[in-house]
Amino acid sequence: MLKFSRLITLTALCAALAAALMTCPAPARAHDDDDDRSGHNSGPSTRPTTQPGGRRDNDDDHRPRPTTKPTTRPAPRPGPFDPAPGDSAAILADKQAVRDAQAKYEADAKAGRATLDADYAAIKAALDALKPTIAALEATLKADRDALRAQLEADRKAINDARASFKDILSADYAAIRAATTDAARAAAKTKLQADLAALSAAIKPLVQKLEDDAKAGGAKLAADAKAIQAAVTADPAVAAAQAKLKADQDALRTLLTADAKAIADAIAKLRADQQAGL
Repeated sequence: MLKFSRLITLTALCAALAAALMTCPAPARAHDDDDDRSGHNSGPSTRPTTQPGGRRDNDDDHRPRPTTKPTTRPAPRPGPFDPAPGDSAAILADKQAVRDAQAKYEADAKAGRATLDADYAAIKAALDALKPTIAALEATLKADRDALRAQLEADRKAINDARASFKDILSADYAAIRAATTDAARAAAKTKLQADLAALSAAIKPLVQKLEDDAKAGGAKLAADAKAIQAAVTADPAVAAAQAKLKADQDALRTLLTADAKAIADAIAKLRADQQAGL
């Protein structure tokens, strides 16, 4: 009986403890404490919904990630004059001769270009030094060119003015032809038109001739001015020497590259012959 009463008492204590646990509030989270301190803000949360790295929750992103493996370019394919497996000593020597000839051509061409560039620079320097001497000649050329342009514009204006002076007369002639009601009136109107056209031609003809004469004379004068400038340049010893050196270097380079090209062709021909001979 004592044991049974103790069991009842223990059961009652357990029931009371369970009831007490059910009525206790759950412990507050750390961020709720922050919300309580900031004024018990119960609005929607503004915390980001993405995980570190910019990925969203439950994001099933299967895009490939960039690779960091180094990319290597394929090795260049061997050329026809590069050594190849199975080449004999003679073929290897022939291919080397071709490559040497090609290298000499490229080296000579590069050196030749550098020489010609220096020659052009020397000519420019000589011409720059000559500018004060030919400045007066160039000023004369410019003045004559401007004067000729103005003269030709005046001649063309005179021709256009003469044509304009007959515009109303010819318009009246054509109107008279259209308005004529009899053969005699039409014939008279046509006769007057022909006379007015002849008068226009007579008025324009000397003006056109003057335009042609002025253009011819002006062109000859400009040619003389340019010739004077060229003569001054040619007579300058520095310019003449620089131009002579350029021509000599051009001829020498042309001869050298021609010989180099022949050497390449001969080396290739020997290689082909040895290959066909099975050397």
